[in-house]
Amino acid sequence: MQPLGPGHPAGPWPPESGMEPAAGPGRPDAAPVPTPAQLVWDQPRRRQHKRPRGRRIWALSGVLTIGVLAVPLTVLIARAGTTTWQAIPAQPIMRHVTVPQPVTSVSVQSYGATVQVTAGRGSRVRVTEAISVFDPTQPAPDVTQSVTGGQLTLAAPACASVLPCNVAFTLTVPAGVSVTAVTQGGDIEVSGVASANLDSGGGNVVASNIAGALTIASGGGEQQLMHVGGPLQTDSGGGDVTAEGVGGQAATIITDGGNLRAGRIAVAAATISTGGGNAEATFATAPVTAVVSTDGGNAIVGVPGGPYALTSDSDGGPETLGIATSPAASRSLTFTTGGGSLVVEPSSGDARAGVSVSANPSVFAPPPPVRPVPPAPAAP
Repeated sequence: MQPLGPGHPAGPWPPESGMEPAAGPGRPDAAPVPTPAQLVWDQPRRRQHKRPRGRRIWALSGVLTIGVLAVPLTVLIARAGTTTWQAIPAQPIMRHVTVPQPVTSVSVQSYGATVQVTAGRGSRVRVTEAISVFDPTQPAPDVTQSVTGGQLTLAAPACASVLPCNVAFTLTVPAGVSVTAVTQGGDIEVSGVASANLDSGGGNVVASNIAGALTIASGGGEQQLMHVGGPLQTDSGGGDVTAEGVGGQAATIITDGGNLRAGRIAVAAATISTGGGNAEATFATAPVTAVVSTDGGNAIVGVPGGPYALTSDSDGGPETLGIATSPAASRSLTFTTGGGSLVVEPSSGDARAGVSVSANPSVFAPPPPVRPVPPAPAAP
């Protein structure tokens, strides 16, 4: 393992030296990690995440520490008739770190807190940590950080097993970096990176402007995906999925009961399974193969061109088929709804554009506006 360089102890943070004066509350890079936008067009099913338990270990060798912004204030609440105390941190400790070594990939584990990674214009990785402690009798956790073979690893393992705490990570990285993030219930937002492998364990996920492969498991959390180079492999575990602009050779989207709305799909092979949720999928280019299964949910599919070799089975649900078909066509479509209504019509690429809902006009409510991704901060 490559050390991060001399100058910083491996013990708890903040260190006693190497710090700038604390910044004020208006400092832009001290802002809390934003909660991802509401991902569904129906009333969201917000998941209440358990506070992770554990302590955070930081081994920061050779990492340039820029500043500690705040000291946590703690309010103690005693429940009547008991000796149980609940600690509520009024403000997390904020720490900024610049990694001097070249980094080509990042691996982050947060144990319940949020992770945000955004591509910036600088050549160095910049990290902001928001450290929260939920027990006033315990010290701030340590956090481990190391660079090995170009991979930056960030974790706070003590919060997983020892201390009632968490650490939220906000990173600015070069655009060519690939990202792996595991949050165990925390939300994840990633933008502008080369590729990403994300596991939120129930938290919501926002991924945008991903140049290459994107793999997501959200364990019931909702997903919002925008401009994915592909290939795409995602399983929401029951959460709703909204996708706009998916390319590459293949896309597999599984929701396990969640609803799906996807527009501007441009892949050769697409597999969509909602497990009972509704599905609306609109293709910008004609797929070679497309398989959509809803297990009782309603489906609206828009495809350009034709003809297609079409196999459809709604198991008694109403069907509206408005595309050119031929059993000898080289492109194939297979749609099954298990009793849900099925609409298949020509499309111009955008979600709902050119797609009629005449078979069942109340299947879908209008979608919410897509939350814009904030611009990456300029390098210092």
